[in-house]
Amino acid sequence: MWETPCGVLNSIGLENPGLEAFLEGDLPRLLEVKGGRRLILNLAAESEGELEELLGRLSISRGVDALELNLSCPNVDGGGMLLGSSPEATGRMVALARSMWGGPLWVKLTPQAPDVGAVALSAQGAGADAVVASNTWLGAAVDVKGRRMVFERKVAGLSGPAVLPLTVRVVYQLCGLLEIPVIACGGIARAEDAISCLMAGARAVEVGSALLRDLRAASRISEGIKAFLEEEGFSSVEELVGLARR
Repeated sequence: MWETPCGVLNSIGLENPGLEAFLEGDLPRLLEVKGGRRLILNLAAESEGELEELLGRLSISRGVDALELNLSCPNVDGGGMLLGSSPEATGRMVALARSMWGGPLWVKLTPQAPDVGAVALSAQGAGADAVVASNTWLGAAVDVKGRRMVFERKVAGLSGPAVLPLTVRVVYQLCGLLEIPVIACGGIARAEDAISCLMAGARAVEVGSALLRDLRAASRISEGIKAFLEEEGFSSVEELVGLARR
């Protein structure tokens, strides 16, 4: 990881203990403490075969409220290209997930797609219930004292406040194309950030990098939204959605 003035670059991948350890250890603990909260699992696969295997094991799990299909992984069957860069590959993966998963299905898009709108439409057509826009943006950094690129892979994922304007742009674009909800993700660290995404058309937001600085970021943002509603005379978050589009 490498901190930037307005965010952080990371090249940590999607490290986890593996499906067996998750099903035997993590999932039971999550279900035990979830209470009235919703449990949403982020699922990543590098091929249709791997996705089918993962879904086969997860489909029998009780208590999981939604799946978020992460299509920012390299497609091992397609020469390493990100699965979510291709509308065709996206459609196949979403259709497979839809055939094996009966609950809500979100699709997390990659902003690296040449035409993110076409990818989002393909996901919608294949049965997605919502799309998440979006993931980290590719960046790079140089260690000037070490005279080298910081990351072994040269490029890394940029997240944090620097990408918020990019998130708002993608959210606004997709909300004009899709009939399913758009969930904003990227650069949301304050209540104002979340509100701007809602007004651009998003129905919900995700928070990531802000938690590295403040573990209470999500609750702080929620409290800020409530205060904004009271100050501005709104009765619900629903009234904020799409205000900037009217």
